[in-house]
Amino acid sequence: MSNTVCVVTENHTSAVMGGAQYQSHILSNELAKAGAEVVYLAKRVDNTRTGGLNYQVQAISDAADAQRRILYRDQADLRAALGRIQPDVVYQTMRQSYTYVCAQYAKANQVPFVFHCASDMDIETGLFPDQRITRAFPVLCLEHTLGLRGMKGATHHIAQNQKQADVLLSAFGLSSDLVVPPFQELKENMPEKPNGPMRVLWLANLKDVKRPELFIELAKDFVHRDDIQFLMAGRAPESQRHIDALAEGERLPNFSYLGELDRDGVQREMEQAAIHVNTSFVEGFPNTFIEAWSNGAVVMTLGVDPVDQGMNARGVGFSASSMTELCDQISKFADNESQRLAIACQAHKYVWASHSIAWGEKLAQLVVNTAHTRHKNQA
Repeated sequence: MSNTVCVVTENHTSAVMGGAQYQSHILSNELAKAGAEVVYLAKRVDNTRTGGLNYQVQAISDAADAQRRILYRDQADLRAALGRIQPDVVYQTMRQSYTYVCAQYAKANQVPFVFHCASDMDIETGLFPDQRITRAFPVLCLEHTLGLRGMKGATHHIAQNQKQADVLLSAFGLSSDLVVPPFQELKENMPEKPNGPMRVLWLANLKDVKRPELFIELAKDFVHRDDIQFLMAGRAPESQRHIDALAEGERLPNFSYLGELDRDGVQREMEQAAIHVNTSFVEGFPNTFIEAWSNGAVVMTLGVDPVDQGMNARGVGFSASSMTELCDQISKFADNESQRLAIACQAHKYVWASHSIAWGEKLAQLVVNTAHTRHKNQA
């Protein structure tokens, strides 16, 4: 008899491509391979792009606000969906009001609830410190409060790295059942980079936390060099500030905006990129880092470094403390290809040791085992 697992996220990859969604998609595949019946519940689903999957995908709600992040309004719909499916275990990632609903359902129905940290924001003890005070602030406060209650109510907790596991224990008194770094299928061999200008790629959704304007400033600093090309990809910005910054960037001769890419597009750009730049001021463990390392692109960051012991110390990338330092290092890589290739090779070895699909198999087994344990306890 197969166990039914409900995977719950805000979005499915068919509608919105983000790190947490992509990891949940891969995990759903691994759960199905392990023999589980998987039902993926999400607020945003594009049914035209869910064919051929080895798991089911269902939209939580058909509400008119489906394009907005007003998640607490979906509580009744999410409860009803879980009630219809009657899963043996619930898996949810990203701390929000959905976390609270999953915890409530799990407690009332005596089923395991596995909560997986999606980023360092999930272990913030207070409101996100750099959040701007806008009309959405009360909604964010509510999401924060409900999400925190839900996380504390989970029966199992998964961290992305040891730092998250330590904070979960010290700040919330929650022990991590497993520390699982992000994982995906990896390339055995690094692709050769194309001839011509060195390609520097920025890949994320254009929003405040990702600081896309800094990458555009970076391109400005190299406008005098025709041997370096700056490429930005991701969902178009909604704020006027970022719309204006992007328009300014597109007037530069060394900058191109590629728009939002599907998985094939992401792989294509990573294969050609020599450097992948991240300018976020907070992250969990970006899937783009894994994709870059797998494709022989050197990861360079300004403000985040999710690698244990640090990218610089391990020789798998470069973490800059300032824009000046970031610019200097990009110049050095452009002038010294052998140095860049040495780091790319070291990073390729690291990613195979630390982020292979074997971690997904391990997590899937833990989720399935929680359901087995429940059935044994009921017998």
